[in-house]
Amino acid sequence: MIVQAIGLLDDLDKELNTYAMRVREWYGWHFPELAKIIQDNVQFAKAVKFMGSRTNAADLDFSAVSIFIPYFYKFFFKRIQ
Repeated sequence: MIVQAIGLLDDLDKELNTYAMRVREWYGWHFPELAKIIQDNVQFAKAVKFMGSRTNAADLDFSAVSIFIPYFYKFFFKRIQ
């Protein structure tokens, strides 16, 4: 029973990584810089959900979204150095 549970967790982890890679690949056509800005898969998926389509991304105010602040700060701080 424990062996089956471990196998199930491994399969679940593999599927989640596959879905995360697909989201990064598909959304990379709309906003390729986002993959460099946000490394965490969960935060990346939240950002994609928040932005929606390409036309919505230009109209959004990201200053109100606190989950993006550390990622954008880290990305732009690296670019300044």
